[in-house]
Amino acid sequence: MSEGEDSKVVESWYTALRWESVQRYGMQVSLQEHLGILQRIRQAIDDGQQAEDLRVARKWGEFYFDKFVAMHCTLEQVKRLHEWKLLGPFFVPESNCDLLHLAAGACRIDLCEWMVQTASESKRMVSPSDRAMSSALCEVVPSLVEKIQAQALPGPQFSNPKEMAQWLFKMGGRLNEHSHAESTALYEIFVQKEPVQANLDYAQFLIGHGADVNFASRAGYTPLMACVAGEFVDYEGVEWLLKRGADPAIRLRQSTGYKLDVDLGLGAFVIRKGGLPALQRLSEMTRLNPAQDPSVLHVAIEEGDSRVVKFLLDAGADPNGWMVPSKPHLMHAITKRHMRIARMLLEGGANPNGPQSDLIPEEAHPMVAAALAEDVQFVKDLFAAGAWPPARVVDRSFAQTIAKAPKDVKEFIKSMVAKKVIETNIQAGLEGAFGAPAPAVVMASPKPKRGLSL
Repeated sequence: MSEGEDSKVVESWYTALRWESVQRYGMQVSLQEHLGILQRIRQAIDDGQQAEDLRVARKWGEFYFDKFVAMHCTLEQVKRLHEWKLLGPFFVPESNCDLLHLAAGACRIDLCEWMVQTASESKRMVSPSDRAMSSALCEVVPSLVEKIQAQALPGPQFSNPKEMAQWLFKMGGRLNEHSHAESTALYEIFVQKEPVQANLDYAQFLIGHGADVNFASRAGYTPLMACVAGEFVDYEGVEWLLKRGADPAIRLRQSTGYKLDVDLGLGAFVIRKGGLPALQRLSEMTRLNPAQDPSVLHVAIEEGDSRVVKFLLDAGADPNGWMVPSKPHLMHAITKRHMRIARMLLEGGANPNGPQSDLIPEEAHPMVAAALAEDVQFVKDLFAAGAWPPARVVDRSFAQTIAKAPKDVKEFIKSMVAKKVIETNIQAGLEGAFGAPAPAVVMASPKPKRGLSL
């Protein structure tokens, strides 16, 4: 073949390998033509006359090539590629993209055994650690294995997921240990949101071998959280896990760098997926009262879901609570400009001055939020509910908002200024808003405590 023809062949190989690596998603040729290209790549390995073309194809996409090897090549073909130095690293510390993980994901015990033996006989190759075997366990998901094996070309020797897991156990793999991608074997099953019997049988197999149903990923997600997070709620998976001891009260903890971490309960996840019906269904399954979880009300406010907010308040949710110290519920509603919900919170007993707690930053005051939202009517509503302007927050937008307020509100504020109820820094801004000359120098306030920004 000419150089131009060689280039076209390699390009077609690379394109086919890329499509294969994403389960043939977006493939722009017929399946028959695609399989023919894959077969020609294997033929090139067998006859050995296009080794340089294979080298170029691998250089264009090393991961695509290695995935093709694990999925479609026989052990003899893999050995030949190894002789030509056309294989990626067998075992890469702290990586889940090496050949071990790809082979485990396809349940290629024959390939895994050969790699371990080859590494042990070589003075230059890295031997796999027990943690590498634990990490490889996370690649074994029956529903994914089934798709890989169904698409594979004839020839490779495949095992089933349980056999693959048994081999990894024998090689030092442990279940309650994080993978190189910070995941867990049980979590990876349920994050797929495919509660097919093969996945559930395998999950039971893992639990029978010691997998902790409440062991969380490094990011804090348990298998139960995997069922409710994401695009939709896997209720079948939730029910299955609850029957096997999953704790619905475990929360997702995320560090904020402030005084408290953020804790999310299961209910906070499902609101975004299905609103009130989803929350009620989950509550019935877990037998937990979502009103006792401030993260649920926080997310309902964020989503502007007044139905959920009313349901939670009626069920006893604390309107003066918070999930994040800088965003008490009332402050959060005003900041998001969900004024209907803010009024529901006021009517439900929310303190118009915000929760009285040392954990709440001084700038997290409903009056400041209302001023920034430029909602004059709500400013009036806050005063009517007994709110006072925050003493230590210098905010000109507050004064500008009051300048647009109805006459009776202005008169009320002016009376507060005259009585010197409001401290000098706020007084200066308000006097300017009412047309009176503001002082040339405004008293500086003590530096407020730093709040959160989530």
